[in-house]
Amino acid sequence: MTNLISWPGLKEAIAQTRTRGATDTIIYFLLVSPLLLFVLGPEGPYGTYPAYLLPFALFAKYGFVTIYHRFATNLVLQISVLYITYFSLSVAWSPQFSMQSVVSNASDAFVLAMYLVGFTAFFENRSVRAFVLWVSGAIVLACIGGIMAYVVEGGVVEGYRMGGMGGLSNPAVFSWVLGTGVVCWLWVALIERGSLRGFGAWAFVLVTLLAILSSGSRGVWIGLIGSMVSLVWLVGGSRRIGGTLLASSVFLVASIALTLFMPENEVLRYGFRELIWPDLAILAISDSPVFGQGILATSASTMGIRSFEHAHNVFLASLFHGGLVGFVLLISLFGACMLCASRMREHIDSLLCLSLVVYAAVTFLIDGDVPLNSVDHFWVIFWWPVALVASRWSVRT
Repeated sequence: MTNLISWPGLKEAIAQTRTRGATDTIIYFLLVSPLLLFVLGPEGPYGTYPAYLLPFALFAKYGFVTIYHRFATNLVLQISVLYITYFSLSVAWSPQFSMQSVVSNASDAFVLAMYLVGFTAFFENRSVRAFVLWVSGAIVLACIGGIMAYVVEGGVVEGYRMGGMGGLSNPAVFSWVLGTGVVCWLWVALIERGSLRGFGAWAFVLVTLLAILSSGSRGVWIGLIGSMVSLVWLVGGSRRIGGTLLASSVFLVASIALTLFMPENEVLRYGFRELIWPDLAILAISDSPVFGQGILATSASTMGIRSFEHAHNVFLASLFHGGLVGFVLLISLFGACMLCASRMREHIDSLLCLSLVVYAAVTFLIDGDVPLNSVDHFWVIFWWPVALVASRWSVRT
């Protein structure tokens, strides 16, 4: 394994990422701004606007043939676009079918697919570390904003659970996005260990973890445990996994303890997933096992006085809405991402790719719905990491 200390630092990486020409600058802006606008902007579709402009810039720079070649030679891209297209087409057999829903889902699918292809084409031969700093820095700012609102103003709160601003006002979404920031800053801390930048990254990790604790979400800790283990496995081998598991378990136990001693809320306190998952699984398998019920079908459940709008499990949601076809496509996508990360194990970006994919996979087991929307938290948690992995598909070690 290559010594991390010998790898180039962030200053050199940023220098490698400098754009050349107006078109490159515009594409870079259109790639990073949807994520920044969702994390830091007001609630609304503002992040979608630059995403709609991205295809025009991509075709102006690369042309159709180059874009198609990127797609045709990249397994991660192929499965991603197939998954997106399949669920977009599932509107046709959904019970709430309408032409408006066809246009809306097709539009979301096209924009998302072009984002993945555009990111892959643009960063295929470029360092992604400056981009990572933009995204993880925005997450830290959102985290600080949420803490200030919670402590100083007492606002942006759902019950006793702290949320963020804009699109992060939901505490669960807030915590999942912050978890992505923790993974990114841990990566920075590892590659910059022993330097001032490394200490700064650890400080950001600590602040973000405290905000996650205040959000009252427990599931995010499980995702972080999986991500930390994958990071340490790549960096130091199995000898360090025990220590990482111990430290991660302390955070997990502390999070659960804090939520258990917070004000009474039986649904949040004891969980509800084990009560709604079996019925949804049985319904998915018995009603339409091959193609599912379509993306517009409702997977809402009711328990007591509370109702739940979706399956709170992306794998189960893919099975319910897309049947075995949708479920297998999602599993295949994660498998392709793991394959790519394993092929470049000694490359510096393998640390980030694998840990982000593991984090997304574990969080998908605990929460979420089919990730086909205009720019939202799934873009930060899942689709941007998938694009990152796809951009490294051609890397060999």
